[in-house]
Amino acid sequence: MITLLIILSSCKKEISPPAQTNWYGYIGNWENVNAFAGSIDRITITQRAIDQLSVQLWSSCGTEACETGLFSYSQSDLREAVLPMKVLVDNQELSVGLRVSASGKLELKAIEDKAGAFEPQFFSWAQTASFYQQVGPADARSMLLTTNRINGSPRDPDNLLTSGSILIFQTNQGRLGKIQVHGNDFYLSLRWQIWAEDGTIYRSFDRFPFYKIGYYDLDEGQLDESADHLYSDFFWSLDNNQSIRWLEPLNGAAFAVYHLK
Repeated sequence: MITLLIILSSCKKEISPPAQTNWYGYIGNWENVNAFAGSIDRITITQRAIDQLSVQLWSSCGTEACETGLFSYSQSDLREAVLPMKVLVDNQELSVGLRVSASGKLELKAIEDKAGAFEPQFFSWAQTASFYQQVGPADARSMLLTTNRINGSPRDPDNLLTSGSILIFQTNQGRLGKIQVHGNDFYLSLRWQIWAEDGTIYRSFDRFPFYKIGYYDLDEGQLDESADHLYSDFFWSLDNNQSIRWLEPLNGAAFAVYHLK
């Protein structure tokens, strides 16, 4: 009789660490799937600075949308699966965290003992239009605009006028608007939209080319060739065979980067 002895060794399965969340893959607008009174209605994730993401919380203030929180996260912060933030619930500050749920939705959930004071909220990606088309007057009003000149040099790592990027501006006439960069290689090409005071579209311009140095009027969508340039919103400067480029606000016009592409 031949006895076959089989020795079974126990194999311990190695547990892999959870995959790191690529937060850059969640840039855009996320809408509450079951909004209720006092909930967060919308979450907007943007890249407003190089190597940094911003998370903006929106709620309803009567008939208007209003910002209820703005948080910035560095590259080291973005390695975490949960992004911490603070919200105000019944006039009390509460710590919550934003994470990606198993279903691919964003989940906003309390991360402290008072979890019962904040019901978990889930958000789905808004796919109704391009990100540029979704940016409205409320988004523009929430931005801190400055008169600092903007680097638009194509081969510079600090270039803020990269293809696809979105900026918010206010013209010297006081109108808010949004810009998207179509391209910035041989020359800068922009599209932009300006809103009237009541939030309706005042004017739109598409694929406007900036071939040369000059003063430009965003309200009129043209090169300002007047002697005093009083209606110019910025000066577009080119140097070193057009490789060094700056957008310099003028006459009280102001700008801010909304999203870097």
